[in-house]
Amino acid sequence: MAEQNQEDGESIPQCNAIDWWNKGVNNYNLGFYNEALQCYDEAIKLDPRYAAAWCNKGFTLTKLARYGEAILCYNRALAIDQNNAITWHNKGSMLMSLNQYGEAIQCYDRALAIEPNNAITWYNKGFALDALNHYDEALQCYDRALEIDPKDAITWHNKGSALNALDRNDEAIQCYDRALEIDPENATTWQEKGSTLHNLARYNEALQCYDRALEINPENAIAYRNKGSVLMSIHHYGEAFECYDRALKINSKDAITLRYKGLALHTRIRFK
Repeated sequence: MAEQNQEDGESIPQCNAIDWWNKGVNNYNLGFYNEALQCYDEAIKLDPRYAAAWCNKGFTLTKLARYGEAILCYNRALAIDQNNAITWHNKGSMLMSLNQYGEAIQCYDRALAIEPNNAITWYNKGFALDALNHYDEALQCYDRALEIDPKDAITWHNKGSALNALDRNDEAIQCYDRALEIDPENATTWQEKGSTLHNLARYNEALQCYDRALEINPENAIAYRNKGSVLMSIHHYGEAFECYDRALKINSKDAITLRYKGLALHTRIRFK
C-alpha cells in the first residue's frame, strides 16, 4: 500500500510493522528509548499479535525502570508465543531487577527448556540462585554456562564467589585466576582474589592483589579497606590506618571502614 503525494502524484512508501520494529531497534541501540517505544507502539498498532514488538517494548520499558508496564508487555508477548526463549529470558532479567529471584528462576527454566545451550541464561539463573544463597545449585549453572562458553570471565568470577561462600577457597582462587587470564584488568576480580587469599592467611599475595586492583581503579574504597585489614593481620597498624583513611576519602559514610579505622588507631596507640 502506498500513500499519494498530492503535489506531484508520486507514491510514498508506508511503513509496515516490521519497518517500525526495525526503527525501534535502531533507536534503542542509539539510546533513544522513548523514541524506540513509539516505534514499537506503531508496529503493534499495525499488528497487535507481533510478539517481537511486545517483547522489545518490554525490554525498553525495563531499561527505563518502568517495570509494571514491562511485565504486561512480556505477558502479552508470551500469550502470543509462549515458546520464545528470548522473551522468557528477558522477563526473568526484569524480575531480577525487582529482586524477585524465585520467579526469575522459573522464567529462566522456561527459556532453557526451549534453548538449553544459552550460556547467558545459565549464568543468569546461577546469579539468581546465588542471590538466594543456593550456592551449590548456582555452581551447577555456572558450570553449565562455562561448558558452553569457557572464555566468559564474569562467569568464572561468579563461580569463584560461590565457591568462596562455601569456604572452598582454593577452588575459588583457581576460578579467579581463570577469570583474570581472560580479563586481567578487572579490579573486582583482583579484589575478591585478595579477600580469598586473606582468608587463607596468604597475606603477601593478598596485598599484591589489592595493589593490582588499586592500580586499575584508584577509587576502589573496598580494596583500600580490605588492604587495611590485611595490614592489621600482619601488625602494620600505621599502614592499615592510612588505607582506611584513603577508603574514607572515597566513601566517608562507610560504617565498616569507620569502625576499622577506629580499631587501627586504638591498636597503633596501644603498641607504640
